[in-house]
Amino acid sequence: MKDDKSTVPDIGDFFYSSPDLLSVFGNDGELIQVNPAWYDMLGWDFDELRGVPFANFVHPDDVQATEDEFRIAIRGPDETRRGFINRQRCRDGTYRTISWSSLRKDGWICATGQDVTDRQEIQDKLNQSTAVAEAMFEAAADSIVIIDRDLNIVESSPESERIYGYPERGRRGRTGLNIVHPDDRPIVEAALRRTFEIDEVTTVSFRARHADGHEITLETRGRALRNDDGPPARAVFITRDITAAAQTQAALAENLAKMRAIIDTAVDSITVIDRDGTMIEVSPASEAMYGIPEEDRRGHPVLEFVHYNDQAVLVSAIRRIFDEGEATTARFRVRHEDGHWVTVESRGRALDNGGELPVAAVVITRDISESVALEHALEIARSEAERHDAAKSEFMSRMSHELRTPLNSVIGFSQLLQMETSDPDVLRMLGHINNSGQHLLNLINEILDISRIESGRIIVTLRAVPLDDLVRDCVGIITLQANERDLEVEIGEITEALVRADQQRLRQVLLNLLSNAIKYNRPRGRVTVSTEVIDDVVRLSVSDTGLGISPEMVERLFIPFDRLNIESTGIEGTGLGLALSKNLTEAMGGTLTFDSTPGKGSVFTIQLPIFKGS
Repeated sequence: MKDDKSTVPDIGDFFYSSPDLLSVFGNDGELIQVNPAWYDMLGWDFDELRGVPFANFVHPDDVQATEDEFRIAIRGPDETRRGFINRQRCRDGTYRTISWSSLRKDGWICATGQDVTDRQEIQDKLNQSTAVAEAMFEAAADSIVIIDRDLNIVESSPESERIYGYPERGRRGRTGLNIVHPDDRPIVEAALRRTFEIDEVTTVSFRARHADGHEITLETRGRALRNDDGPPARAVFITRDITAAAQTQAALAENLAKMRAIIDTAVDSITVIDRDGTMIEVSPASEAMYGIPEEDRRGHPVLEFVHYNDQAVLVSAIRRIFDEGEATTARFRVRHEDGHWVTVESRGRALDNGGELPVAAVVITRDISESVALEHALEIARSEAERHDAAKSEFMSRMSHELRTPLNSVIGFSQLLQMETSDPDVLRMLGHINNSGQHLLNLINEILDISRIESGRIIVTLRAVPLDDLVRDCVGIITLQANERDLEVEIGEITEALVRADQQRLRQVLLNLLSNAIKYNRPRGRVTVSTEVIDDVVRLSVSDTGLGISPEMVERLFIPFDRLNIESTGIEGTGLGLALSKNLTEAMGGTLTFDSTPGKGSVFTIQLPIFKGS
């Protein structure tokens, strides 16, 4: 078909009716011609634009880029340039975003500008949103994974590698189920597929296998990415490693189970109370102890069941538990369901509340009615025993006085008669009377001393005692008795140290030990007295070469009146000497020990502290 130029529309109609900005620029950047769209779009008349540099109407931040673009267009080849965008100033001071296309022609620049302000705002928001999403994706402390409907991984965040141990590239395109514990895969797969079907957040916890082989526990929350184009093709899941929390939860559950078992099986009553003393939790043992069902005590004030006279004690104890934070013990009476009173002992401590004021405390209560009754009975028995001891001591004191008076008369008159006669037979009988009287008098003194020791009424006066003088004095007294038995008494090494003791009582003990060493020695035997200083203690020993003590008799050695079956030997004695000596030594703060070898002899040792001044 042959062109008919007469039918072609006038190009000027197009220029003046176009809604886009149509412009002609000179090679110096001044506007030569513009269409009316400049007014419609930006509010500028052509008279205001003519001859004015193009850059004057551009946003200051876009001037440099605009000038660079113009230089390229004016100096470059004759070809169309598209896609340059800048902000153009309107007459009212606002700006519109314009996308330009330009063509150099015969030294001029013909340019078309399209208003893309709205589109640019949308793009900017999209870019900003995308940047935020990418930043969140990169910085998230949890794993973020995008999957498709086939449950294959499309993309995963950097944190995923730390949680799972697999690099992101190694997981992309593969199913997310391959790391899930086999026992948990069905529920995980069902949850993932359900995410694509519902418009809600899906949550599921499961076990997974880390790349290094150990098991981890995860919790994931996901939602499908929906749009208006049809069913969602992808879904986003945020996964958190809850291994530590799961382990803690498991340990807590185990501890709670143990605590519940303890509470249910405990013989003592276990109660949890608040600061007001209200019972929050009560163990089954409480019902057995008080006869009141758990539900009838739970929620009630603990004071409701406490004896009126004991309530102040319990209130004070509860206050100490919560205010001082220490374990507190209290004893009080509680009413049993059948009406009688149960004496209990409770020990409570506040529950740690992370540094804040405690709001609850655990109280463990034990029925001590029987032990209290036993204590009361023992106290009565103790008082009765003390009364009997006092009466016995009083009796012994009176009897010793009553016995000594006539006994001293007997001894005194026998001694007077000995001085007035020279008849050997009479003297022998008087000597027997005198010896028997002295023996009886010593027995009375020893019994009185034993009685005083048992009643705690014996008095010792502790002062510095020189051992060397005391030993020589006692050996001198006992020598006559030793000579009569043809025995040798030796004094070994004696320290000059002073001991802390009662001189009279120590003399009594040493004479008793020397007398026993002579009485139970063999003929022509030997008795040795020596001392040894060890640290701050002096050991005073009396050894003999006598019969010794058999092992089966050792436990009976210090029992009063027990003579270890030697009564038939004819050796005089009462069995009180060693018991009295041991008690007197201990009353002075010392000890009396022995070591014996049957057939070879015995060694008795008095151990006393060195005197260091008052």
